[in-house]
Amino acid sequence: MNYTISIKGRPETAETVDAAQLLDACARLSKDGALALDVVAQAETPKVNSTFDGKLVVDAEAKARIEAQHAALAANGVAVDREQQFFATGTRMADVGYATQAARSAEHAAKAPLSEAANALANLVKAEKREDIEVKAGDLAKRIHANGKITFDGLAIGEQAIRGLAARIESPMLGYVLGLRDRIARNVAAAKKAEVEGLTAVAESLKNQSRLDRAEIAAVVAYECKQNPDVALKLRARRAVGDVFAVVSPSYVPADAPEVVADLVSGMPSEARGSFAYDSLSTSWELRASVWTPTPVNEQAVGEAFEGYATFSSRDNGTSRFRGGGGVTLIRCLNASTYTASGVEVARVHRGGVRSDIDAMLRGALSAIDALCKAWGTNRDVVVETPSGVTISEAIPGFWRYCLLDRKSELAGVLPGRSEEHVKGLSAAFHDERRDKSRLVRSDLAQGWTRYIQGQAAPVRREAESAIGDWLVRNRPLGCDLRG
Repeated sequence: MNYTISIKGRPETAETVDAAQLLDACARLSKDGALALDVVAQAETPKVNSTFDGKLVVDAEAKARIEAQHAALAANGVAVDREQQFFATGTRMADVGYATQAARSAEHAAKAPLSEAANALANLVKAEKREDIEVKAGDLAKRIHANGKITFDGLAIGEQAIRGLAARIESPMLGYVLGLRDRIARNVAAAKKAEVEGLTAVAESLKNQSRLDRAEIAAVVAYECKQNPDVALKLRARRAVGDVFAVVSPSYVPADAPEVVADLVSGMPSEARGSFAYDSLSTSWELRASVWTPTPVNEQAVGEAFEGYATFSSRDNGTSRFRGGGGVTLIRCLNASTYTASGVEVARVHRGGVRSDIDAMLRGALSAIDALCKAWGTNRDVVVETPSGVTISEAIPGFWRYCLLDRKSELAGVLPGRSEEHVKGLSAAFHDERRDKSRLVRSDLAQGWTRYIQGQAAPVRREAESAIGDWLVRNRPLGCDLRG
């Protein structure tokens, strides 16, 4: 809502202000009381939505904004295919489209901060108690047993491990071994059915056949290992699960979630929300980060780039590269169906410096998010000017104090308790998280804020995560409250 204000009796002083500016004007008046204001609320013209019966409404402001977005994305290597839009750029959606976008916006806001999602993924994998064991094929042959399962030192050898082993020792055994595995599965199922039907002798015969088949698998694997006894192997084991889930080359370099997610998070926008997926059977995992448009839902239109995302994934059993990629999600239709425009996709094999390549992978995966944030007018590297004659270290408490107390700041009133205590904690967190040592930039202040709020209660932390995102996007002038 906007307001027209003027000094009492002086209509020539009229100006249009928003709610925050009105509060500021009232605060100034309360100090001196010398003047009074006339305040008139301006009625906002409601937006008219399109309908599916052909009544289409093109919002000229939205059209100009979205076309500028597309141009900025294209200039930064993210190609937007406008032919995927079902209606012209800037066409307002139908009622159902705005309801859908509102639900998506709420879903995004409800996601955990990226750091929390990353920690949850890392903890799932850590709980498996992984261990890499290097052994020669000949030694492996001596330690393979069949006792209900095919095991190495008590750890069950999974199918993918046997596949990897066959490849490493260049053995022709795989077809035969997998055929025995399938027969075991059929006989186990048939034995259970026979027991239900009271056919005890049949069930016992099937179970005995399964035992013989397992012993045959162990014997075949051991025999094949003995044919190439000096081949070096790396067994990827999980002590908590009790299995060997992969057999790979000793040159294989893991990029498991616990080893890489901290580096991934450190390079992401501080306001990013996160989600993850993990399949313990295949050891496949994905970490996804996303940022959301500052454009209100009721102003969005066809062609709007409303979300930027980056994903990292791998499969830790040796069957997949470590991958990263990103893109943007755009509105296609009146019902808010979507399409995507992809940025750079990168992948690394699990050798040598795969983990040291994370910085390069981050730059590639984040290219779409960076391009979109530029299109939104978000500049995370905005330099903050320090007061003349004051060092950065001296100014930091003043900057935080200003942010916490300024009524226009998105950070004001978010953290409970005494402001001065927060000023001290935020200042310490800033110095811990600061990456640009040559100048003071907003992104470093945001990183410090994100670090500090991890000690707050969950509801406060969620509100604080949202607040710092708004603070970065809006990019208001930043003052400094220096106190002697």
